[in-house]
Amino acid sequence: MYSVIGSFVGLRLLFSIMAVSLVLGAVMAIGKMIFRNNFRSRFRRLFNYVYCCVQEKKMTPYYDRKQDDDDGIIPFIVAISLAVLLCAY
Repeated sequence: MYSVIGSFVGLRLLFSIMAVSLVLGAVMAIGKMIFRNNFRSRFRRLFNYVYCCVQEKKMTPYYDRKQDDDDGIIPFIVAISLAVLLCAY
């Protein structure tokens, strides 16, 4: 998606859009965790994942859709679209 946007707006504006979409995605993720009241369990899971990857020295899948459903998913395209609107206009 970023490559398509970059072909229209140029490299400098693309980097701004990428930075803003990262911040907006983080805000959306934190908002979803607060709304679902699973902030603590999601961070515990992240720290356990990082600990296991460092301990075993190999990457394992963080997310399994069959096990987790949509609990940890945010639509990042929404953050990218909002960033384009904020930066381009």
